Amino acid sequence: MYGFSGPFMAAFVNLFGLKRMMVYSMSLLVVGLLLSLIMKEQWQLIIIWGVIIGIGSGLFLTVLSAQVANRWFFKHRGLAVGILTAATATGQLVLLPILASLIEKYDWRQAILLILMLALIMLVIILLYMKESPSAMNIRALGEIEPSATSKAVLKTRNPFTLVFLSLYRRNSIEGILAIGHKLLYLRTFYKWINRYTFY
Repeated sequence: MYGFSGPFMAAFVNLFGLKRMMVYSMSLLVVGLLLSLIMKEQWQLIIIWGVIIGIGSGLFLTVLSAQVANRWFFKHRGLAVGILTAATATGQLVLLPILASLIEKYDWRQAILLILMLALIMLVIILLYMKESPSAMNIRALGEIEPSATSKAVLKTRNPFTLVFLSLYRRNSIEGILAIGHKLLYLRTFYKWINRYTFY
């Protein structure tokens, strides 16, 4: 779901603000992880990880880097996006072996508990320290000479959801077919995987 929800997450950020959407998304991840500890059936796995956690991770895995870079960097935006994207891969590189070790030595619930603890820590950090934009701290984006109001004016004149559907409608038809085929293949693989999943 995070791939499908990405464009809509960007629309929600434009409507409700970046910090609020980060809090909502992280809270949704926490709820999904808590429910994971008590799930016992395959349909619960589909709803929790396929929908709840999928939507909750949609902001962090798709549009967050671009949103932060566009708000806080006027110069070196490409470098900022690259560093933030690399941070995601680095986090996986560090965390996945630890989670695999916990699952091998104990069970999958211990790995869920670790992720839950990290998610709660991040939620607190977002609530305490995350700022909506540089203007919230009375500063300017890196390299910005004069504050620009163009982006806000554009957002007010266009419905962000309209922009999402128009961008999808205007995509090349071949790209659209390939994208749909990729998602269907992913869903087929996920369905096969959950049929082998056992809870204990």
